[in-house]
Amino acid sequence: MKFSKEYSKLDLPLFTTVRFNRGYYKPNMIVNCETPSKAFRALVIGVRKITTDEISEELAQFDADLCKYDFIQLMKRFYKDQYNDLVLVTLLKIL
Repeated sequence: MKFSKEYSKLDLPLFTTVRFNRGYYKPNMIVNCETPSKAFRALVIGVRKITTDEISEELAQFDADLCKYDFIQLMKRFYKDQYNDLVLVTLLKIL
């Protein structure tokens, strides 16, 4: 799981991330996470389908340090026409 920058949420032991719904992430899965400057492993503890209509200002701020509008624009840029088929993945860092 790659992160394009050092998001503030990544300093927390428990965090969420919004991703395209490929059906890949499953509870109890261990994933390798990478940022531009560090790498760590995390345990997937939850996965929930979500649409852009369900994204709140708080979720956008927590997930990407952005307002809701900018967050949705980011999803459109990353995922093009499939930007509304998303999952909210909850992860716990493995120390």
